Amino acid sequence: MFKYQDLTVVLQKLGRKLSAAGVDFPADPKGLPCPLRPVVPSPVLEGYRNKDEFSIREGPSGEPKVVGFLVGSPTGEGKAVCVSPDHVIICKESHKRVARAFQRYIQRSPLAGCYETNFQGHWKNVVVRSNSRDDVMAIVVMHPQQLTQEQLIAEKQGLVDYFVHGEGKDCNIASLYFQACPHTRCSHEQAPFELLHGPPHLQEEMGDLRFRLSPESFFQVNSAVAGFMYDAVRQMLDCNQHSTLLDICCGTGTIGLTMARGIHSVFGMDASSQAVEDASHNAQLNGITNARFMAGRAEHLVPNMRNEFFAEELCAVVNPGRGGLSSKAIRAMRDYKQIKRLVYISCKPEGVAQDNFVQLCRSTGRSRLLGPPFRPLLACPVDMFPQTRHCELIMLFGRS
Repeated sequence: MFKYQDLTVVLQKLGRKLSAAGVDFPADPKGLPCPLRPVVPSPVLEGYRNKDEFSIREGPSGEPKVVGFLVGSPTGEGKAVCVSPDHVIICKESHKRVARAFQRYIQRSPLAGCYETNFQGHWKNVVVRSNSRDDVMAIVVMHPQQLTQEQLIAEKQGLVDYFVHGEGKDCNIASLYFQACPHTRCSHEQAPFELLHGPPHLQEEMGDLRFRLSPESFFQVNSAVAGFMYDAVRQMLDCNQHSTLLDICCGTGTIGLTMARGIHSVFGMDASSQAVEDASHNAQLNGITNARFMAGRAEHLVPNMRNEFFAEELCAVVNPGRGGLSSKAIRAMRDYKQIKRLVYISCKPEGVAQDNFVQLCRSTGRSRLLGPPFRPLLACPVDMFPQTRHCELIMLFGRS
């Protein structure tokens, strides 16, 4: 109930922003710019996270190289410490097992932890992914500093010896990766993910579809409720066999591919080339021939697509990260006048997404380059993150 109340406040804030921007919407006693549906519940409340990133830092009592979650402010005046995930009920036991084993491993290592505040040391974090069958992928991230190639090879071999043949083998890691990342965070293009052991991908199932998961590819963190969210997107967009879907920030192609068999075609795009490679593979894996995926930013690809083909009916779904979309990407979608219905999925609707909502709906004003504005039609919350205050929000926008 509190999530519905929280999102009511979020939409009231959006309503005030839209009014200040000169956007008209039907009067509502609560000040909402559109109807708000009840929260779609998650069928799983504990141990639902299929991906966790465990940090490395001193523990609460000063113990070195604790693997877990940061508490406090790493960049503020207060001290941040790392606490074990053992009592975090939303984490899978298999993920906690990897965190404990990795902590034992690095505490025996002469190499120090690498903290964002000073970038000294080596061990940065470990990312753990899993599927519904609980097959596990672990990605160990290290700052190479001044280590030679021979020393890096030795560190990688040490990880294999420990997790595949040694004390850590009870973690049952299916795929073990290593990344030598000299920055706060590195993409595959900046610092390749090196496969040390096992198959290069995990496979996840959703309904009658199968999806390939790579180290970097995006997949909803709660697989159990993701299918319900995609059903809601499909219902809200109301596409048919004549419709073409633009799947913007498509990730591994989950949204577009779940809709592909009921519509004319899907065009997906994502800034991550690895994600697009996964999406294209997933289309082939499921025998879907009417879906095409391209690597690139939306502000560059959408204008080109407008000139390449004509769709009888065009709808769009946008699923960006917390940073939202750039103003140029919003402009590109507004300029694409064939888009009549657009769904925006946000994991943080109280953040930057609100600015995107206003940009979608703001009057054209003096700008002749900005296409007709959208209007908010419906909001649907999905409890992607049980046991937290966070909630996914699906916003439907339309224009005539």
